[in-house]
Amino acid sequence: MELRKDPITRSWVITGDDPADAMPRLDAPCCFCEAATAQQVIAASPDAPGDPWSARSVVHPRPLYRIEGEPGRRGDGIYDCMTSVGAHEVLVENPTHDRHLWNASDEEIAHFLRLAAERILDLKRDARFKYVSLFKDFGKNAGQEFSHPTSQLTATMFVPRRVLYELRAGREYFTSKERCVFCDIIQQEERQAQRVIESRGDYLALGPYAPRVPYETWILPRVVLRAYWPQ
Repeated sequence: MELRKDPITRSWVITGDDPADAMPRLDAPCCFCEAATAQQVIAASPDAPGDPWSARSVVHPRPLYRIEGEPGRRGDGIYDCMTSVGAHEVLVENPTHDRHLWNASDEEIAHFLRLAAERILDLKRDARFKYVSLFKDFGKNAGQEFSHPTSQLTATMFVPRRVLYELRAGREYFTSKERCVFCDIIQQEERQAQRVIESRGDYLALGPYAPRVPYETWILPRVVLRAYWPQ
């Protein structure tokens, strides 16, 4: 696997050839259930010795990024490329094979979110990494890889262009109006009450004014937070 920079958009793109049979089939024996030990466990929650795990992080069976090595950036004429150093983990949400987050207990959900925050903090300590992404693919059309309830976490040596655009736009909005753009979005959406999906406590779920894909949903905190983990 290799990272190559598009000279037009200046986006980093991961490329490479992978064996077609490297990923387990959805109908294959589950590699994340309690009886399976093939995957390298990185962390678990709860983490007290002897306690059963409720959520745990393992190395992805076919990682896009690998923790070992150095960036090795090099030029190829006008092009730039580098090795795909990073992290790619699978966060197993529950030891029970068919217990998803939406039918898990509050305690189980809290264990998963705490584990995700701990993994982000741990990867943040690695000076090589500039961006960490937590995501979930559900359903065949979304590219779901595993039948077991999982999310995934990646850490990269670059910040995606889309994220850079959003950060710069937010900074320019604040410089111009001395207000947070997301706070203004929350106030207007609640006032108009056209795209609010749900409002609960410190969070608001809404359909964005200019969605990029059908059913795109934003979950925004009412209180401005610097980071996902507890301060």
